[in-house]
Amino acid sequence: MKTDTWYKKLGFKENPLSIKPKDGEKLLGNEDKINKIIDSVGKGRLILVEGDYGFGKSTLLKRIIDKFKGEYRIIYYSCNRKNASIDYDKMLIRAGSLFHRLFKIKKKHVILLLDEAQDMNIKDKKLLLSYFDDGYFHSVVLVSNGNQPDFSDKEFKERIGNEHYVLTRPNEDLALKLVRNRIGNLELISDDIIKKVYKHSKNPRQLLEDIEDLCRFAVENNKDKISEDDLREVLGYDAKSDD
Repeated sequence: MKTDTWYKKLGFKENPLSIKPKDGEKLLGNEDKINKIIDSVGKGRLILVEGDYGFGKSTLLKRIIDKFKGEYRIIYYSCNRKNASIDYDKMLIRAGSLFHRLFKIKKKHVILLLDEAQDMNIKDKKLLLSYFDDGYFHSVVLVSNGNQPDFSDKEFKERIGNEHYVLTRPNEDLALKLVRNRIGNLELISDDIIKKVYKHSKNPRQLLEDIEDLCRFAVENNKDKISEDDLREVLGYDAKSDD
C-alpha cells in the first residue's frame, strides 16, 4: 500500500517547499530589480545579473521565458561546460525555422540567456559583443555568481551601462513571508521557528530545504508542533543559543 508523502498528510497536493520556482512567485526584496530587468529585456539591452547561489537567478530566468516566449525565440545556455566554447552560429541556426536550418541561415533578434556567465572565456565574451552589435541578439542576459572573470572591462561596461543588477538575500521579515506564501498559516511550524532557521540559512533555497526537512520529520514522527529541540536534532544547531 502506498504511503502518502508528508505534504499530502498536511493537505497539500504537491510539495509547497520545492526549490523549483513557482509560477508567478515574487523574488521578495528583489522584485523591483526583476521588473526593471524584464523591462530592459524588452527594450533590447545587454544586461548583467549577479547573485550568490540560491538568491533567485533561476526564478528570474523562468520569469523572462514566461514573459517573452510567445514574442521572441529564446535561447538558454549554461556556460559551465568544461573546455567548451560557445558556438553562436550553431545556436542561431538551430533557433530558426526549418528554412534557417536547411540553408544554415542565422536567426536574428533572439533573446539569449547565458547562465553561469562567470565561466565564459575571453574569446566567447568578445564574440558575444560582435553578435549583439550585429543584431543577432535582441537582448542578452548574463547571469553570474560574481566570480571571475568579471565584465568590468571597457567594452562591456559601455554596453551594459546601468543594466547591472545584484540580487540580494531577503531580510528576516521577507524570508518569513516567502515561507508563509508557500505553506500558509500552517500551525505545525511557528513564525519564531522559521526566523530561527533563517538565521542559519545562507540563501532562500537553503531556507526552503531546511523548513521542508523539519516538516517531513515532524509528520513522520507524528508531532503537532516543531520545537527548538527538533532544530537541533534535524538541522544540527542549537536554536536556544540564538536568543
